[in-house]
Amino acid sequence: MERCGVRKILDMVFATGAFNPSKEQETFALAHHDLDLQNLLTDEDGNITGIIDWDGSIAAPRCIGTAAVPIFLNRDWFPGYANTLSISPHLAWKTETYRQFYAQALVEAGHPDAKFTTKSPIYQAALCALYLGGSAHDFTEKLLREIPGFRLPPREMKVALGMGWEDGEKWLKGELRKILEPQMPVADPVELVGP
Repeated sequence: MERCGVRKILDMVFATGAFNPSKEQETFALAHHDLDLQNLLTDEDGNITGIIDWDGSIAAPRCIGTAAVPIFLNRDWFPGYANTLSISPHLAWKTETYRQFYAQALVEAGHPDAKFTTKSPIYQAALCALYLGGSAHDFTEKLLREIPGFRLPPREMKVALGMGWEDGEKWLKGELRKILEPQMPVADPVELVGP
């Protein structure tokens, strides 16, 4: 039954606006499969001068295209990636803050898809759960834990959904719609830095 619940959650995810834009003509973008620090070339001032290692790139929905965050800012949504303070670049406790900075830089550069940036790790993990060796169970557990006030064990929720819990399904659709709604970054990410 848990598998049926996982399937229902994934169906809800892929029915949201990020994956099914209703007002815009459907387009795609080229997505770098390994956009991480080792594949960014910079000059002495830290300006990006090139991106290497394009093998494995895919034509992808705009929500995970050129506005998606690089790997070092999405590790918290993927199984098998260590997202701890002990591993370089030591961002685990401020990942969301750095995603906001990245998104704000795209807004300032005039990127038309910057509204997808802060949520792109979720969108990337959803697609990877189906097609690129990710884990549907891990993804759905993390997604359920994103719901404010959600206190059920994720497995219990997935089993109940798999058994046909209609009220839970209706509630979850609304919550996932809120979580997955594209949004612009905060105007001043510096406010998020804190101590």
